[in-house]
Amino acid sequence: MRRFVLALCLCWTALGQTVPLEEVVRSGQPAAGVPGATYAENGLAPLGVANNGHVFFQARLNGVDQSADTGIFVWSSGITRLALREGRPLPEVCPDCVVGAVRVARLDDSGRVMASVDARSGDAVVANAVVREAAPGDLRLLAFTGGPAPLREGETITTTDFAMDMAPDGTSVLLASTSDGSAPSQIVYVIDDVGSRILTEDGVPSLAQPEWIYRNFFAASGIQL
Repeated sequence: MRRFVLALCLCWTALGQTVPLEEVVRSGQPAAGVPGATYAENGLAPLGVANNGHVFFQARLNGVDQSADTGIFVWSSGITRLALREGRPLPEVCPDCVVGAVRVARLDDSGRVMASVDARSGDAVVANAVVREAAPGDLRLLAFTGGPAPLREGETITTTDFAMDMAPDGTSVLLASTSDGSAPSQIVYVIDDVGSRILTEDGVPSLAQPEWIYRNFFAASGIQL
C-alpha cells in the first residue's frame, strides 16, 4: 500500500551536508483528537509553517461520517492536535449550523489558528464565518454573515466572503461589510489578546493623507498584516 507523507525540513545545514527531515504526519496514522479515525490517503494538504516551526495542515479522515471528515491540525515538536473540524457546531449562526468547508486559514507563532469557514445547515451554506483561537484549543466565533457587527450597535454584517489575516504574534485583521438597514459600510477590525477594535472604516479621513476619505476597501485584493 502506498503511503503519502507530509514532512517538514526543520533545519537547513551547510551546503553539501545532509538536511534532516522530521516526519509530521503519515496517511493511515490515527488522527489526533478524533477517536477511531485515521488520516486518509491523498487527503493531506500542508497549509503553512510558523516562524518557530509550528506546522498546520488540513487532512481528510477515514472512519468518520462524511459530513465531518475534514479537519485542520497543528503539529509542534512531535505533538499533533486538532484545531478545527468540519461538523463543529456553530449555534450562534443558526440552531443546526456547523462548520463546513474551510476557505482560508492562518497560524501564529503560538500555534493558534484563525480561519474563514462556511457555516452549513444540512447541505446548504447559509453564511461565511470567521473563527479564531484565543488560546490553542479555545476556538471562538468572531463574526458571521447576518450576525451583529462588533462594536457597531444596530448594524448587521453583510459580508459573504471575509478578507482576513493573522500576524506571527496573533494580532488579526478582518474586513467586514455592514449595514444599519439603510447605508452600507465597510470596517477594518483588529483583534488581539486584549479584544477587538476598529482600525478604520470607509467615510473617515485617511491615516496617510487626512484630506483623503476612505471609500470602498477592496476585499478581493486581500488584506494582510
